[in-house]
Amino acid sequence: EGHIPGAVNINIQDPDFMDKLDELAPDKTYLVYCRSGVRSAKACQMMGSQGFEKLYNLDGGILEWTGNVE
Repeated sequence: EGHIPGAVNINIQDPDFMDKLDELAPDKTYLVYCRSGVRSAKACQMMGSQGFEKLYNLDGGILEWTGNVE
């Protein structure tokens, strides 16, 4: 439903999602978002279990951020 300029898209539904996490630095800060905030919350949980500590889920997703809430 939208893309924040400069953001890198890693789809939680891709079978290689966990492999893609291995390519990220766990000590960096990440803003995680999706359409409505549900999948990104799950992604944050999965990332947290892999040692990522600085995670921020965009509450309400891109729809809330852009004001396009249905």
